[in-house]
Amino acid sequence: NGFIDSIGKIKELVDLGYVQETYLSDTYQQAQQALLDGTCAFYAQGDWVVGELEKIDADKTASSIGAFLIPLADHLYCGVGVNKGFYVSKNGKNPELAQKVMEALVSPEAQQAYFDAQSGIPIANGVTADLKGPYADIKNILDTADLSPQWTDFCKYSKGPLETYISEVLVGTKTPADVAAALDADFAKAAIDAGDPNWN
Repeated sequence: NGFIDSIGKIKELVDLGYVQETYLSDTYQQAQQALLDGTCAFYAQGDWVVGELEKIDADKTASSIGAFLIPLADHLYCGVGVNKGFYVSKNGKNPELAQKVMEALVSPEAQQAYFDAQSGIPIANGVTADLKGPYADIKNILDTADLSPQWTDFCKYSKGPLETYISEVLVGTKTPADVAAALDADFAKAAIDAGDPNWN
């Protein structure tokens, strides 16, 4: 099973010393600093962390940090989040005006102004950005890799505490197969608790 094998490979990377010794107790900021200091070989995060790294040291982020797909399988997919859209409440004081504001914010002109002032990867057609460092790597991955939506975006019920389960694998109290079984049990419990008539 690819999912189970991938969790086992995460443990292998940790056991090989690719992450800092304090990875289980580090704060979000300490983990970022470990990457910038070179205390760890890589930091498993999404593109959102680049902006956080830039706040600490923009020059070092652009010149010394890259991005890549973690080699957990022979054929790699890049997981991408699915944007669910923007919503305006019908019960607000002026929903028509709120909708016009949202439309203005997502217009090509507003998006271009945003990316002229802010780092990141634009997704709107016709909007460009001067991509450096990890952002350039991520854009290349998005343009060349096979993409897959995050499976959790399509689950009717909670995935369960996957992050906790993976931590338990890393300290040796769970196996990768235990994680898959626990996630299945969490999903089943959520479906049963919801009275899902489709759940047997």
